[in-house]
Amino acid sequence: PFEERIQSLLEVSQQTNINRVLDHPIVREYLLFVDESWEESLFPFVNVRTPNYVDMATESFLNASNPKELFKLEKHKTGKGGYGKVYIAKTVDTGTKIAVKKMVHNRASDMARNYKEVAILANCCHPNIVEYLDCYRHENELWVTMNYLEGGNLSELSHIRPFDEKQIAFIAKECLQGLQYLHSRGLCHRDIKPKNI
Repeated sequence: PFEERIQSLLEVSQQTNINRVLDHPIVREYLLFVDESWEESLFPFVNVRTPNYVDMATESFLNASNPKELFKLEKHKTGKGGYGKVYIAKTVDTGTKIAVKKMVHNRASDMARNYKEVAILANCCHPNIVEYLDCYRHENELWVTMNYLEGGNLSELSHIRPFDEKQIAFIAKECLQGLQYLHSRGLCHRDIKPKNI
């Protein structure tokens, strides 16, 4: 199994100049191990021209509607991050299930940070990144609506049953493709963990 080779590959990685994901010996060898085609990114980790998301994060992208009239939120939150709480909701008109992230801003710095996060999400389009739908302001909150992803997160699933190597390879590849897309846009996720997958 591949796990028996990890220690030796870690030793190799200490002597390798790593500038991109695919430069890491473990990543390179694992992709060969699962025998999957992989499209290499032409973008390095550094010196990527990054859009000025602060300038993009203006109130012009806010939907003027009252979100409380459009969505019915479940009572209990499904997740909590550093910048907000996530709820499952249904649209009042169609009953479509969506995810709503409520972000509070009590200070100008909070507002700038929240607008920046929304602007980044709104400008990302990739099958392995949750789809942004719209953004609303309600009092001192931003309500960010996104597609609701069924099935739970990786942390929850790993407690139900262990994954085999092919499942792990599939999950890792999907995550790396999403990260590769972000890196190509000069973005770094900084919070990759099972609960966020």
